[in-house]
Amino acid sequence: MALSHEEVEEEEEDDDLDDGPLSPEDVLRFVETVGSVEPAKRKLLMKDTMGVPPEPYDWPNICPLPGSSRDRRLACDLYWHQAYQMNQVSETYVAMLAGDYLRLLSPKRGISMKFDCLVEVDIRTKASSGDSRGDKNLVDGCFDLIEGRSSFDVLSRIKMEGEHGALVFNLIIFRDSVEATIHMNFLEVPGDGFDIKMCGYTAIWKNLYAFIDDKECDCNSFVSSTGSFSQYFVAAVQMDDTLFIDFMEGSMPISFKADIHGSEEKEYYFRNSALVSVKVSWSTVLY
Repeated sequence: MALSHEEVEEEEEDDDLDDGPLSPEDVLRFVETVGSVEPAKRKLLMKDTMGVPPEPYDWPNICPLPGSSRDRRLACDLYWHQAYQMNQVSETYVAMLAGDYLRLLSPKRGISMKFDCLVEVDIRTKASSGDSRGDKNLVDGCFDLIEGRSSFDVLSRIKMEGEHGALVFNLIIFRDSVEATIHMNFLEVPGDGFDIKMCGYTAIWKNLYAFIDDKECDCNSFVSSTGSFSQYFVAAVQMDDTLFIDFMEGSMPISFKADIHGSEEKEYYFRNSALVSVKVSWSTVLY
């Protein structure tokens, strides 16, 4: 089969997009080419282009550290007990049926680590009948991420077994990265409100983040009035990279260059004339 000169050039550009780091201009050109398609198809195209694996790499199941549960901690004397203060248990309950998966929202803050990192998990259930005898600890304890035994820059899945359930983490550990906290303030909203979707992606390292997506995270996507959005989002972004925020309706995304500290605010106009101000704040413990 013979290819015209234009077709050869286009194929070479696609190969470059798949194999090497992208520039911000590459990302914007690709988004413009995709145009207005339904959000699910748009996300699949982004995943395919960025080489995001369809399923995370499975780590071996992990067990809580001995004596690390909230109930047994006082009965043990481990080296890290003196330097670590357990957080308070949240009193906000989420209703679910027996056997369901409970999708947890993205964290209210990220985890920064210079060397090793201790992760605390404490998830409990309360019986809907109000009888405390039906309350259970699903997963309660701590596990550690050891720098020398961790896989970097790879989408991974970790399963932590508990007494009455299990917790599954989908995570990536990045080197030399900073924490992006994303806040939204809606300045103009149609009278009857509207639903939104939002994802993020980076250019150089080709990372994809599902922020507001009914298939991958539980989040109230309906905006009924002006004001601050009820949830904010956290993403790890490598230094020297650019974070793009895309509302997945076919318009161009807004971009934020990673920084050690500080914040930047930009406005985005929806096609229904709604207006949102997006603020990205940068932070890290590495510098």
